[in-house]
Amino acid sequence: MDVVVVIFRFLHLLGFAAVFGGLVMQLGRQQWEVNSAMLHGSLFQLVTGLVLLFTQLSDVDHMKVGVKLLLLLGLLVFFFLKRRSGLSKAGFVSSLAAVVVIVGVAVFWGGFAAGA
Repeated sequence: MDVVVVIFRFLHLLGFAAVFGGLVMQLGRQQWEVNSAMLHGSLFQLVTGLVLLFTQLSDVDHMKVGVKLLLLLGLLVFFFLKRRSGLSKAGFVSSLAAVVVIVGVAVFWGGFAAGA
């Protein structure tokens, strides 16, 4: 079971990299869009995060997972709704901030314990 958790944690991080990379590559632009890396990366994070949740139900901080899930679902819905019309500057900046907050919750919530 530990191998499955490590593999899905790795895949979960790849989903983050796709979303973050999709946002960062647009930093110098004047118009922003929801690209496939952002949309599919956030969906990939949702799926791999749920798999991780269900493989470790007895050893999970449910509040932390709930906060990350709400932020990610909000981001995913926002990306889905804005995929055709594009992002305003405020939408772009708030999307980037939401991704950073999600990672911050993952890293800093509960201290620096292994596997947090």
